[in-house]
Amino acid sequence: MDGMLAMLKEVKPELSCPVVLFSYFNPIVRWGLADFTAAAKEAGVDGLIVPNLPYAATYDLRSEAMKNNLELVGPFAIHQFFIPILPLPSR
Repeated sequence: MDGMLAMLKEVKPELSCPVVLFSYFNPIVRWGLADFTAAAKEAGVDGLIVPNLPYAATYDLRSEAMKNNLELVGPFAIHQFFIPILPLPSR
């Protein structure tokens, strides 16, 4: 991810649109939430999509993202909280 952020930092001044970074949660955790969000902002990232972000970790990542003026865009991995509304068809 270091190489991608370095490349983005070089091309960001030429871009006229926001940059949203798609990443799974594990690389962000390995980097460290605070360090990752600071590095992403420095590289020119405007928002993050973390599709497998556990609901329990949403607050921590959102807090670090807000400190760096980054938008945290859903979806979040909250499927374990869904309650079936319709009965499943019997087979």
